Amino acid sequence: MRDDAGMDVTVGRRLHGLLRDAGLVDIGIDVHASVGPPGAAGRVLPLYVAELHHDRIVSLGALTANEIDAAVAELTAHLADPGTSVVNPMLFQAWGRRPVR
Repeated sequence: MRDDAGMDVTVGRRLHGLLRDAGLVDIGIDVHASVGPPGAAGRVLPLYVAELHHDRIVSLGALTANEIDAAVAELTAHLADPGTSVVNPMLFQAWGRRPVR
C-alpha cells in the first residue's frame, strides 16, 4: 500500500547516501525512537492506519473485511495491555554542508 501511494519507508536509512550523492560533506545523522506508554497517541497508530486504509486493504485482496476486523480487535486488546511496549516510528535527522570551493 505504501509503495502504491508513492511513500518510501526506507528514505531515512538511505539519507547518508542521498546527501553524499548531492555533494554534501561532513554528513551527520541522528536516529530517534521512543516507546509509547499506555495512553500515548502514537501507541494506537497501527489502529488508525488499519481504519484509514481498511477499504484499500480489502480492495487489494490482502485481507477480507472480517479478517481486518478480527485483527483490529486482537490488536486493540494487545495495545491496551500496559505490559505491551510500542516503539514509535523512527525519526531520522540529517545534516551536512556544501564543500567550500
